[in-house]
Amino acid sequence: MVARPFKFTQSFILATAGPYLWLAIFMAQPHKEERFLYVIYPLLCMQGAISLTCIWGLLQAALNRLPSLKAYSVIKFSPTAFVFAAMVVFILLSISRSFALVFNYGGFMETWKEVPGMLPGDLNVATTGIAAATICVSKEWYRFPSHFFVNEPYRLAFVK
Repeated sequence: MVARPFKFTQSFILATAGPYLWLAIFMAQPHKEERFLYVIYPLLCMQGAISLTCIWGLLQAALNRLPSLKAYSVIKFSPTAFVFAAMVVFILLSISRSFALVFNYGGFMETWKEVPGMLPGDLNVATTGIAAATICVSKEWYRFPSHFFVNEPYRLAFVK
């Protein structure tokens, strides 16, 4: 099966310009958050499929022009195998990114797991006169994962 070369027509360019326009507007903003990109996720998937089609066509054209490789039937890939290989690479890269996030940015979770063992457990109003103790996390409020790490009679406080 020989792939036809992909034609970039004016209607194709107009139909696929959306992600590029959105990224241009997004990059011009001073405050960027990934949640604002959810609008173009389907369009990015479409762009990925178009890219795979173009790469497949270029690969087929390059293999057909090399006379020394034409004789080998092993070189003739199927489009399904090509897409499958691209998906495997994408999945492996996605999993490695998830592991990198957990291992490289999970230190604060390990710290908070140790906090309940460091706190004295016998804060009793009758014996100490203290109704509750405050744990101050300064300006690191966004790194505090959950109140499940701090039990009664302790409470969490932040610096405003």
